[in-house]
Amino acid sequence: MIHYVHRDPKFEQFLSTLRDRGGSALSAAKKAEKIIQRVLEKGRENSLKVGRLTRKGELRISRGIKYDLGNGYRLICAKKGSNLILLHIGTHEECSRWLERNKGLHYEIGDNYCAKLVTQEHISTDPGQMKTIDPSDEYEEQLMKRIDDKILRKLFCGLVEK
Repeated sequence: MIHYVHRDPKFEQFLSTLRDRGGSALSAAKKAEKIIQRVLEKGRENSLKVGRLTRKGELRISRGIKYDLGNGYRLICAKKGSNLILLHIGTHEECSRWLERNKGLHYEIGDNYCAKLVTQEHISTDPGQMKTIDPSDEYEEQLMKRIDDKILRKLFCGLVEK
């Protein structure tokens, strides 16, 4: 389940380079944009079902996902919790070199991402409210449902009279 899509700061440069090359590179860039759009529209669906994956997957980076864009082009992403991070796009050789340089990479979601996109289902249908849902809120709600009075009394035994 994907709630947010993050673009690595260099990802837009890689995508722009493909657009500028034209031909099959432009076609690959358009396919990548379609995959990204499908993730944004269908965030609850499995991110692996929105595009064709490579046969062997990607094990060189933590939770890596590699999409096959056709004509020898690849889109490399990483999934962390409910976040999908767009890392690199290019030819098979370019992606292989990028993966070798970044082997064992672990991404932390933070301010270093230039673009954070929210999936459609997390945007309110009322344009006046346009509120996003924080996944940590869902976790806290589930946790609070499991906590009863007995557990609270045990945790805060010094604050409650018996």
